[in-house]
Amino acid sequence: MPPKKHSNLGPSSAHRWLLCTPSVMREADLPDETSVNAEEGTLAHALVEVKLNRIIAGKRRGMATAAQKKDPLYNKAMEDHTDNYCDTVEELLATARRACPDAMLASEMGVSYDRWVPGGHGTTDTVIIADGECYVIDFKYGRHVVEAEDNPQLRLYALGVYEAFSALYAFKNLHLYIIQPRADGITSEDLTIDALLSWAEEYVKPRAEMALKGAGEAVPGEKQCRYCKARFQCPERMRYATELMQYEFKEPELLTDAQLADIYPKAERLTSWVNDVKDFMTRRAVSGYEYPGMKLVRGRSIRKIVDETKAEALLEEDYGTSIYRLKSLTDLEDIVGKKQLAERLGDLIVKPEGKLTLVMADDKRQAVSVAETMFND
Repeated sequence: MPPKKHSNLGPSSAHRWLLCTPSVMREADLPDETSVNAEEGTLAHALVEVKLNRIIAGKRRGMATAAQKKDPLYNKAMEDHTDNYCDTVEELLATARRACPDAMLASEMGVSYDRWVPGGHGTTDTVIIADGECYVIDFKYGRHVVEAEDNPQLRLYALGVYEAFSALYAFKNLHLYIIQPRADGITSEDLTIDALLSWAEEYVKPRAEMALKGAGEAVPGEKQCRYCKARFQCPERMRYATELMQYEFKEPELLTDAQLADIYPKAERLTSWVNDVKDFMTRRAVSGYEYPGMKLVRGRSIRKIVDETKAEALLEEDYGTSIYRLKSLTDLEDIVGKKQLAERLGDLIVKPEGKLTLVMADDKRQAVSVAETMFND
């Protein structure tokens, strides 16, 4: 079983602390961050766990629990995407059992790789263990494609599985998978246990020691900076992002081909950094900090259907099953009529408050007070 204390060197952040060892100490006292996408991913993972546990118990996979269906982030698409993940897991399990009938399937299994990373532990999404072979499978609900090749998160999970089961199962080969139903992606990496252990000893172990001491060089980059909590205050990232300043924002026509070739791959750095600065300032403003010459306003919002299952049932009574597949409210209104759709669905159609946005004081939108946001949000 993994240690109960929180691991600063977890698998999900390995791409950061392995590439930029000082980031661990820089993040240590900063608050955790969350987002709707993260909460949606958490719910989808919980749904996968429910379905896989039913499979492990020899039962029908079924659907989400009643409590999960009440979550505002739940929808039918999530059922489909988690089913697709489970389909692939069952296919891999069948492959493993053709060679080893006793192959074991495990879901949400805690593992520890403390031998190489002090306090290092995590929880795997899905593991299949057979004699000679081991499958480590990671479920990702985002749309940003993540590759399994050379993926440190998957490899650290694999180290933990090896530590837990190497005495019982003499597996020599690893099959690492990332399954992303919403990105229509399945990527994989095959490697031997010997290759994994060499990676752990020669690369992971020394860098983990550096990370825990706050030692080493800060190395900014797309992978390691994206979710780093210290990215807003990082001087190395600021310099990395603003390298383009040397071109003094000249018109493209005035730049040489060599300069254009230098700018193109770096442009995203600057955009990403500016967006992070704006997000950071907005969060501070929401928490009560006042920036001179600026104010908080509500951004635009889009109408949505809050209970898709109920809305589909109501529309099916009048128009058949195919109409709801249009999904877009605008498309539905074009066929049914705006007034008629509003009457039929009633309170199922809502327009949520717009997201809080920090703007200049001369913006025409009405300012929102911090007290109001705390009361409503």
